[in-house]
Amino acid sequence: AENRAAQLHESNLQLTARLADTEAQVAGLQRKIKSLEEMRDHEVASLRAELQSAEDRHAMEMASRGRAHVTDLEAQHRDLATDLHRMELEMHCKEHNFQAAQLEAEQAQKALRAQIE
Repeated sequence: AENRAAQLHESNLQLTARLADTEAQVAGLQRKIKSLEEMRDHEVASLRAELQSAEDRHAMEMASRGRAHVTDLEAQHRDLATDLHRMELEMHCKEHNFQAAQLEAEQAQKALRAQIE
């Protein structure tokens, strides 16, 4: 019985040592998992920041392109307005010249009639 008790005691000590070893392994794995989760969270945060930065750069580039396009359109509008004003002035001059020529023709016609009579 004493031998059996010693064997059980020895077996109990071995199981307790294996349990402590297993618990230490579990604790080590839990630390490793926690470390990997922290690395993952850091990497995710870094990628999110990188993505946000890329989105911000893209938005700024698109805004810059939009402003450049608006500037081009404004310049085209100014050019067209200048052309329209020039054409209006030319038309006004032609109207004036036509009226002057018409008046001159009427005066010449009156002068001819006066000579004929």
